[in-house]
Amino acid sequence: MLFNPSFVDQNNTSPQRYNERDFEYLQRSGRPEAANIRALLETWFVDYPDEHKKDLYKRMIAREPDFLSPFFELMLHALFRTVGAEIFVHPKVSENSDKRPDFLIRLSNDFEFYLEAVLARGQSDKESKHQATLREVYDIINRNLESPEYLWEVTVLEHGHAPISGKQIVYEIGKFRKGISYSEVMEQCQKHGLNKTPIRYIFEQGGWRLEFIPIPKKEECIGKSNHRPLGVFSMPKVVRCKDDDDIRKAVNSKVKHHSIDGKPYIIAVNACNRSAQSEDFMDALYGSGVLNITTYSYGSHQLKFTRACDGVWLDKRGHPKNSNLIAVLGVRKLTPWTIESASLIAFENPYISYPPKARIAGLPRYEVADGMLNFVEGKTLGQLFKLPWEWP
Repeated sequence: MLFNPSFVDQNNTSPQRYNERDFEYLQRSGRPEAANIRALLETWFVDYPDEHKKDLYKRMIAREPDFLSPFFELMLHALFRTVGAEIFVHPKVSENSDKRPDFLIRLSNDFEFYLEAVLARGQSDKESKHQATLREVYDIINRNLESPEYLWEVTVLEHGHAPISGKQIVYEIGKFRKGISYSEVMEQCQKHGLNKTPIRYIFEQGGWRLEFIPIPKKEECIGKSNHRPLGVFSMPKVVRCKDDDDIRKAVNSKVKHHSIDGKPYIIAVNACNRSAQSEDFMDALYGSGVLNITTYSYGSHQLKFTRACDGVWLDKRGHPKNSNLIAVLGVRKLTPWTIESASLIAFENPYISYPPKARIAGLPRYEVADGMLNFVEGKTLGQLFKLPWEWP
């Protein structure tokens, strides 16, 4: 059993805390949505091979790295069972190799390939540590800050190099709050707008600089305790999205570590960053988009879209590589809450004679036909798992 029913508190319908792991939240929550997710994952877990359940369970409940990695593997195992395939977990490649890919898949037509699962997290280890620190601080603030008349907008102006005290923030914000009046805050917000009001507090410690702006509640909501004091989280500046780089690095890490001769393999990637788009998979796998502009002497221009030689299947000179990697299965922002609407798309290797038997029934895909890369419609994960549209 994956979840312990005795740990579920049916009366606890509070939202997930910032520093609360997904598994911890699902295990204790009395919300119907959490119950539906528990039931689905429990069904998948029952079908997982008995000899591998203990290891998967340990990874599910572990604090590091996170719940999404074992969840992704469990979902893939369930998916391939759904399409009628045989799945072998951590198979031995040969007597002379200690490599153990995540899965060996045998489709209903007897086509076999190895399957590796990986997350493209969109964060460096340093960024992950910063986020973990902030989540812990935010939980301390929400539990301890008394703020009956305000919600607070938080902006991280600078990331620090040392631990930060949530209790100190609570003390200083509380002191700041007592020195301002509700009417004054309301007047300044109406005059300048919520983001530009001059009433704000800067907290500095250990290299961290956090800005807190009081947002006045409506008078009828003042004193009600069903709101957490932290209400808005803003970014101090524009950040360049690099989701294609993250996807490319995730695939290449698996290629380097798990490339197996003699049998085709596929890598499944869950792009976890909120900004990830399908085009990021295209750029990572087939090469970054390049717009070539040719200017002629008589003043006209010709535009031609091409792709750079920085994808997974071409080297820098434009020569095919990784020919055993026949496809990448890509999905964006997959969590237990987003299964119904998510699509696992097969991006086929365009530089090999792609085996039709390798195509997985029901999945949308990009395939090469007549020298063009074409998209073929398929089913969402929700449709494949027969989940209700209002999931969870």
